[in-house]
Amino acid sequence: MLIQSVLFFILGIAATTLVLILLSPAIWRRALYIARKQIAAEVPLSLTEIEADRDFLRAKQAVELVKRDEKFELLAEKYANEKRKLDHAKEELYRLSHGENGANLSPCQPDAKTKERDGEQQSAASTHNRDEELQNLKNRIGTLEDELSEAQNKLETHKVTKDDIEKFREYIMDVAAQFTAKIANSEGASSPIPDLVKKARGKKSLAARIKGNLKEKTTRSGGASRRKKSATPKAAKEPKQS
Repeated sequence: MLIQSVLFFILGIAATTLVLILLSPAIWRRALYIARKQIAAEVPLSLTEIEADRDFLRAKQAVELVKRDEKFELLAEKYANEKRKLDHAKEELYRLSHGENGANLSPCQPDAKTKERDGEQQSAASTHNRDEELQNLKNRIGTLEDELSEAQNKLETHKVTKDDIEKFREYIMDVAAQFTAKIANSEGASSPIPDLVKKARGKKSLAARIKGNLKEKTTRSGGASRRKKSATPKAAKEPKQS
C-alpha cells in the first residue's frame, strides 16, 4: 500500500511536470507579447517612431528658443529705454543742481524793501520746488537703476539656455540609442533594427548612435564567446594528462 501511494505521488509529479512543459511555450509567448505591448506603449521601438519623437522634440525646442529670443529682444529694448531715461534724469538733476537763481534783483528800484521781500519769497518757493523736484528725480533714478540691474540679470540668465538645451538634446538621443540597442539585442536575429540602421551615416544622428551601440555589444559578446571556446579545449585536455 505504501509503495502504491509513492508510485501515485511520483506519477502525479511527472504528469504535472509534463503539463507544465507542454504549456510553458504558450505561457512564454503570452508573457513576451504582453511585455512587448507594454514597452511599445511607453517607448517607441521602430526607428520611424524614434525619429518622429526626435522631430517633435526639436520642434518644441525650436519654439522655446524663438520665445526666448523674443523675450531677449524685449529685455534688450527695455534695457535701452531705461538707460535713456536714466541718462535724461541725470542730465535734469545736473541742470537743476547747477541752475541759476530764479530771482534777479535789478538795481535802482523805487521800493527796495518790497522788492527784496518778494524776491525772498520767490527764492524760497523756487528752492522748495527745486528740492521737491530733486528728491523726485533721485527716487526716479533709484527706481531706474533697480530696473536696469534686473534687466541685466535677466539678460545674463537667458544667455546660457541654448547650451543647456543642446546638452539635454544630446543626452536624450544617447539614452534613446542605448535603449533601442538593448531591445535589438534582446530580440536577436529577428529584430529589424540592425537592418534599418545599417546605412546610417554621420556620428551625431540617432541611427548612427544605435549602430555604434550595437557594434559595441556585438564586440563584447564575441570576445566572451572566444574566451569560452579557448577555455573548453583546456578543460578537455586536463583528463588526458592525468
